[in-house]
Amino acid sequence: MINLSVINQDLEEIIKETGPELFKLEGKKVLLTGASGMLAGYLVRTLIFANQTIFKKPVQLYLVMRKKTFPFGLEKFLHYLFLDIGEESPKVKGIDYIIHAASKAAPKIYMDHAIDTLRSNILGVYNLLKLCNQKTKSFLLFSSGEIY
Repeated sequence: MINLSVINQDLEEIIKETGPELFKLEGKKVLLTGASGMLAGYLVRTLIFANQTIFKKPVQLYLVMRKKTFPFGLEKFLHYLFLDIGEESPKVKGIDYIIHAASKAAPKIYMDHAIDTLRSNILGVYNLLKLCNQKTKSFLLFSSGEIY
């Protein structure tokens, strides 16, 4: 069972520590791949918490996931995109920030699924870079060692 009070304490601390930097995301469009993973999922939870507690204009979150689930609920600012980033680009325009976190992180898993890992890392980056334009402010890549 997940202890929500501990998670909420974490989220409050993350928001406090990021300070004014977090407000750069207010009202922006953020696309995250691998949104159901541990690190990206915590980032999603942080931005949802910020939307609900401190932002006047919510971050629009575009969550790229392979499996058709809705782990973060159905808020108006959540946009689920069900696709394999190694096979296709999301059909979204005007993204301000892209965070690519779709990769196998555990060595045992990515060694057993090396082709899938490389495909997500290399073709996934390629497919996401196709979304970039003058409006895109930043592209952040989370990576396993296999990308190198």
